[in-house]
Amino acid sequence: MKHLTMALPTLALSAILAGSAWSKTFEVGPGESVQAAVDAATSGDTIVISGIHRENVSVNNAGLTLVGQNGTIDGQYFAYSVAVWVPDVTIKGLKVIHGAPGIRVIADRVEVRDCTFKACEDHALEIDGDDAVIRKNDFESGGGVRYLSATAQSDSRFEKNEVKNCESVDLEGGRLSVQDNSFVGCGGVSVAVNHASESSLVKENVATSLGDAGFVVRASSAGSVVVVGSESRRSRGDGLRVETFDAASALVKKNKIVASEDDGLKLIHGSSGVFGTYGNQVDWAGREGIDARVDGSGVLLLRHDVVERAEEEGIEVSHEVGATGVILVVQAKVRDTGYDGLRLSNEPGVPFTVSGCDVRRALGRGIRANGVGITLLDNDVRQCDGDGIFASGGDFVVRGNSVKSCAKNGIEFSFSVGGVSVIEENVVRKCGRDGFQIHGGAQLIDNQSNQNRGDGIDVASGSFVLLDGNVCLDNAHEGIDNSGTNTTIANNQMFGNGGTLGPDLAGRGTGSGTTTFGSSVNQFGSGGLTTLQRLDQ
Repeated sequence: MKHLTMALPTLALSAILAGSAWSKTFEVGPGESVQAAVDAATSGDTIVISGIHRENVSVNNAGLTLVGQNGTIDGQYFAYSVAVWVPDVTIKGLKVIHGAPGIRVIADRVEVRDCTFKACEDHALEIDGDDAVIRKNDFESGGGVRYLSATAQSDSRFEKNEVKNCESVDLEGGRLSVQDNSFVGCGGVSVAVNHASESSLVKENVATSLGDAGFVVRASSAGSVVVVGSESRRSRGDGLRVETFDAASALVKKNKIVASEDDGLKLIHGSSGVFGTYGNQVDWAGREGIDARVDGSGVLLLRHDVVERAEEEGIEVSHEVGATGVILVVQAKVRDTGYDGLRLSNEPGVPFTVSGCDVRRALGRGIRANGVGITLLDNDVRQCDGDGIFASGGDFVVRGNSVKSCAKNGIEFSFSVGGVSVIEENVVRKCGRDGFQIHGGAQLIDNQSNQNRGDGIDVASGSFVLLDGNVCLDNAHEGIDNSGTNTTIANNQMFGNGGTLGPDLAGRGTGSGTTTFGSSVNQFGSGGLTTLQRLDQ
């Protein structure tokens, strides 16, 4: 061991005059003892390590810096390669191998950067303490990383690291910055950020060929977490999973999930805060593209998310029993799903709105909604193998939706609970069965049903249905077929329909149902689309 240099710290003259000590730099070469240099050093000193050292180094002096210059600490699997028990220690540029764990820290304000970890057991790096910095390290072939903060006020960073063929990275507590990291071939979860608080950030990470899941982020207390711009590829579990507790809030924005064998994006909102998503993209999921659930009283807002290919539902959103949080799904885009494009369910009466969504090529229904008080606005559904929109429950508002070229009914309603639902200003075209099929109490107002292979509107069952101001054109069967009781039919226009019971209206008078005509005369005829242009071509 050599005393290489003695240099003044960069301090103001007043600090020097107040008695600041000289710092020392120790150089430890091959065959020399790193432990001896650590024991001889004092706060502010630097230890430069070169060569391979088969030791288990214990740092008990605060404020030291250990620097590797082609230096390796080999723990020989006896114990840790390096252990730090005191605060304000920096370790940089070292290669750490065969540790169990590699580096063990029980102290605050420790920085580990530019190090290489290889073939370590348990964890390559373990830190229990606040305000840690883990930056620009390479972790390969062995244990992962475990970080635990003791306080919510801790401010720690895990940034620009490369993790390859290791176990999970588990970071827990305080304010966490997890940015610009790369994870390849991790055996468990690539990175789990647990109980993050105080504005934590998970940004622009990339995880590939994963074991259990890509990213798992859990936010608690009254803090918030932002998960943005990260990418998960080829996960055997969920691509990205985010959960909230207590009063925490979360924003999940512009992440990309590719080829996850379970759900692409899984969201569980159990807090009283706000949980928002924006612009996330899922490209193939073995189950749901996005699976979101509200367990608490907080708002869940999903905006502009895209799902391309999911083996089950494209997007499934639900309330847990007893949850009271409002749900909004806005301008989602869903393509090529094995089951329903959107599947929705709510606790009775808890507000749930789906608006401006674009669904194509679901092998099930385009939108399936079950509950009380759900609102469907301005959605566009096409080319689905089931119904375009299927709703069951009560107190629905279904307005301004467009359904085209679905194999079964365009819009089907089965209302058994709650109050009368309102279905208005929707356009259904070229579906394989009825344009609208109604079971239960509803008001159909100003809808258009055209060129469907069944009836324009089929009131299959139920009582006190109102049909007012609807247009049914060129449907293969009846314009309106009423099998309900106490149905009121007023101000409708039916042209060019081809039913055998009467081309435009079945069930006049009594018919197969009970019909009351409104004071305004319904219009019938055979002109079809050539004489009544009330829909976009």
